[in-house]
Amino acid sequence: MSATPLGEILRENGIISPIQLSEALQIQKEERGRIGDVLVTLSYVTKRQLRYIIKEYKKRIPLGEYLLEKGIISPEDLEFALSQSASTQKPIGQTLISRGLISEEELAKFLSEQLDMPFVVPYQRLVDTRVFAQLTAGFMRHNKILPLSKEEGITTVLVPGLIDEATNLQLETVFGHDIELAIAPTSRIEETIEALLGQKQLPVIEELGAIEESDFQEDIGRTDMGVDQFQALGSETKAVELVNYVVSEAMRDGASDIHLEPLLDRLQVRFRVNGLMTHKADLPLGIRNPLFGRIKALSGMNVADSNHAQEGRLVGNIEKLKVDLRVSIFIGIYGEAISMRLLHQDAEISDLHDLGFTTNAYSMCRRALEQASGLILFAGPPGTGKTTSFFAALSYLVEKKLKVITLEDPVEFLLPGAVQGQIPNRRDAEFSDVINSAIHQDPDVIGVGEIPHDIRAREVLSAALTGHKLITTFHAADSIGALLRLSDLGLETFMKSSTSFTVISQRLVRKICPSCKTSIVPEQRDIEMFPIRDFDPERYDFFHGRGCSSCNNSGFVGRTGLFEVLTVTDEIRDAFLRGESSPELLAKARRTTPYLKLNEVGMLKAIRQVTTVEEVLRVAPFGSRETDMRDPLTMEEIERVSESMVFGE
Repeated sequence: MSATPLGEILRENGIISPIQLSEALQIQKEERGRIGDVLVTLSYVTKRQLRYIIKEYKKRIPLGEYLLEKGIISPEDLEFALSQSASTQKPIGQTLISRGLISEEELAKFLSEQLDMPFVVPYQRLVDTRVFAQLTAGFMRHNKILPLSKEEGITTVLVPGLIDEATNLQLETVFGHDIELAIAPTSRIEETIEALLGQKQLPVIEELGAIEESDFQEDIGRTDMGVDQFQALGSETKAVELVNYVVSEAMRDGASDIHLEPLLDRLQVRFRVNGLMTHKADLPLGIRNPLFGRIKALSGMNVADSNHAQEGRLVGNIEKLKVDLRVSIFIGIYGEAISMRLLHQDAEISDLHDLGFTTNAYSMCRRALEQASGLILFAGPPGTGKTTSFFAALSYLVEKKLKVITLEDPVEFLLPGAVQGQIPNRRDAEFSDVINSAIHQDPDVIGVGEIPHDIRAREVLSAALTGHKLITTFHAADSIGALLRLSDLGLETFMKSSTSFTVISQRLVRKICPSCKTSIVPEQRDIEMFPIRDFDPERYDFFHGRGCSSCNNSGFVGRTGLFEVLTVTDEIRDAFLRGESSPELLAKARRTTPYLKLNEVGMLKAIRQVTTVEEVLRVAPFGSRETDMRDPLTMEEIERVSESMVFGE
């Protein structure tokens, strides 16, 4: 199989000139399109020419070599698979799937990259039945081919891999020459074909917006996705099916976020699963307008405005769970891109003990929660689990029979035993009124979903000076960084008081799959990244997940937290008010509290075989080597501090 790039193959065969290739490569670099589609857009080649060249040369590296380079399979696995494929006459991909070394979806994604073709996971309600009806059942079943849709005169047909010339001619006889082939997992093609032929209903999202009127009171600040609104949209049934497809697939994959991103030649669908972006599908660009229009209408946005950023919310019932979709539109070089955060309203609130605290960090967190007043701040970038920790802390206090009142934007999870309210996002005076109203409710605890990044932050911080316990979240890289970022929002006044203050910074790391847990020797350069004094990795056993069916070949199952807990002592207050730098504040924290940094806690979890060194490097913050090594601990000191039960031990 040729390893020559597609563009070079086309140039070598005289289909395009060197100048045309150079121009296409520059556009591809700037616009992230596939080289084949860039050449088609420039009218330098036709889709028919591309399909012929790809079939003729079967470009790029073989599947086995690719998986070997990625570390997905071992040399022994590859040798066995090649031997089995030679004796059974089955493709190497099928052999690797049967051994559980890769999944069918992973195979399809690789073929998509290798053949420069879109990747789509089919779904019954995504298929245009008028296009589907143009092929016979026998032809589709035999060839494992599924016609998907026809947009702007181009018919998209799903295939499991390359098709022969005879099959290609039959498709052109039915649909004409304007055909876009896309790769899909074989079993999903077969499953969808049978579902459509038998008119069977696959598990799908319930009709969005089927919410009981009494339940809607709980969905303060969100837009109902009810039947009346659906009828107002007229006959845009296709758009409804597309929303169902995207959201139900995200639910099926356990995604936290959905990203719909238009590129040069397609609409890319990506999900964030366990903190990482995964490519889910490529959809025809012609689908974008009805899909985005439906989402904007349901989210309370201006459907006619496609030139400005917008935000909205919508609520629906998905597999009997009410889900809050927080929708954001950003205007990129190819127009609107949509991001949706997926929240399960009925999901159980986590127990504080199960979040991943070390013994010492948990003890310090509980100590702060059990004080009568003060400020507790959960800090971290977006997507690091702050909201989960926030609600776990509030739930802990509700169980202590305290009165808890919250101000959120929006109310994300229902917390039985608490009074939950909505933060107004209009005038500062109105926000001040809501804060004062909450204080007058005689609460023991006030929870604010997030400190606003404006003058209203002073109102939030002042609430902790009234003798109440205030719990909130804030975007910051680490605990010391949170102090410095808050300095512009009125923290000096707060720090001059004697009110207790605890900052809990956090990250989420993926946990090693227990079913395929395998020992590994980490790279020395990775070990050297950690600011730990006299660290000898030979003393510890490190592990990673090799990948198996239990973890969808990712090597990880679930996530856990890394927590950095900073109790602000008088020494730290004085240093802060004197304007001392981050390293100086860190040194004070080291001397006066049992403080461990996020990267130290991460290495602790790596040597305890909870996660991998690479995973900690991916998520934990690291400063410059010089700064990090100013006051390093040994691994033994880190372990001792992490297990101490008493503050200052």
